Amino acid sequence: MKKILLVPIFLLSLTFSYAQNAENKWSIGVFAGKTEYNGDYGNGFLKFNKAFYPIGAMSINRYLNRSFDMGIFASYGEYGYHKDALRNFFGTKADANLLLTYKLANGYIFNENATIAPYMSAGIGTAHLTGDRIRNGSDFLIPVGGGLKVNFNKNVALQYQLLYNFTNHDKRDGRTNGHNEQFASHTIGFVFSFGGNKDRDKDGVLNKVDLCPDLAGIAELAGCPDTDGDGIADKDDKCPDVKGVAQFAGCPDTDGDGVQDSEDKCPNVKGLAQFAGCPDTDGDGIQDSEDKCPNVKGIAKFNGCPDTDGDGIQDSEDRCPTEKGPAALKGCPDRDGDGIADKDDKCPDVAGVAANKGCPEVSVAAKKVFDKALRGIQFETGKAAIRKVSYPIVDNVAAVMNENPAYILNIGGHTDNVGKADMNMKLSQDRADAVKAYLIEKGIDGSRLNATGYGSTQPVGDNKTAKGRALNRRVEFKVTF
Repeated sequence: MKKILLVPIFLLSLTFSYAQNAENKWSIGVFAGKTEYNGDYGNGFLKFNKAFYPIGAMSINRYLNRSFDMGIFASYGEYGYHKDALRNFFGTKADANLLLTYKLANGYIFNENATIAPYMSAGIGTAHLTGDRIRNGSDFLIPVGGGLKVNFNKNVALQYQLLYNFTNHDKRDGRTNGHNEQFASHTIGFVFSFGGNKDRDKDGVLNKVDLCPDLAGIAELAGCPDTDGDGIADKDDKCPDVKGVAQFAGCPDTDGDGVQDSEDKCPNVKGLAQFAGCPDTDGDGIQDSEDKCPNVKGIAKFNGCPDTDGDGIQDSEDRCPTEKGPAALKGCPDRDGDGIADKDDKCPDVAGVAANKGCPEVSVAAKKVFDKALRGIQFETGKAAIRKVSYPIVDNVAAVMNENPAYILNIGGHTDNVGKADMNMKLSQDRADAVKAYLIEKGIDGSRLNATGYGSTQPVGDNKTAKGRALNRRVEFKVTF
């Protein structure tokens, strides 16, 4: 049962109230209670089987700070003690004390706005005692004690207080034994706090600490408003109606690039300060809006487009973008300086002519060899076998090919029109193949040799005459590159 009762008390202590504080600095209280004597006749402190001596009391207190209050506590009522018919006294007592109160609910020990707020008090005071059965007079008091307040709301609290009073007199009870009398007063009553409206804008922040006392605001900003909810008080916010960041005094930086929108030419895309907030995606030092190749690093000369080989010709117009070359050859190199780009030059290390794809012209000596072979190679009649007498001629052809590794040799076999056309076509092909095979035997790479039979389709003489037919029976050699 006790645990059940403690639960609501504990929950109550966690709630918040606003009794006497920086807003309501004054309070008055009215109380009822009793006094308890401790002197020569005995000790009535916390003795509930003794006579009850009631009192009424009033207080007035002033808030000093979160830890201390100063106030006056005064009471009036009965005072006495009854031990037996002979040992007793009775009268009335009026006392007043100036008390300094230390509040445990000060934010250091307990929450400053706690509902249940304990405190301790001490001070100085005076008491005046009168009556027929008491020695009349006034005493100096030193009261010490404490109490507990239960705050109902910002203006009303229930308070219990115990003050134990040390006096400077030993004769009020009619007896003297060298021990000054003492008495305790128990009171319970209501305390009413007031002090006027200390929160003009009614935002829950006291004017004393409210930096904007006439504008409703929030506690986090010391009572100042934050219209755009960006955590920066309107008074410090250069853009109070638009969410911003502290870096720019409350003005926005939408893309978060460190350039505020008002100075950002590209406010919705992250960029660089050097380009007024606009991006440079490829990091080439040219902002995207002026970069014709924004995703590839380039140079200013070509509006951000690259010149990979650095030959002064941008890659998009450079036939050889990874090799330096002259503009005349669209950026391609020409090692042999013959005016033909290496990539088009079959002989890139030897100067040549365009007609030979960059290879040098066929020498006069080589032409003579091929001309002699044109008429000099003889075959067995109706066959593709080369006569031995023709071997030296073909050997000369092989020698020219070895001396000129860039040469590609087309070997063309031809016949006259005697006999069937299909037979002539086959014979011409076989003879061209025979010459190719001979040259391969002499060490010429077969990939440099092309053999084609044309039959009687390409006569160079009149097939109606013996002389003409003799001219038509031939093997032609043409050099290509």
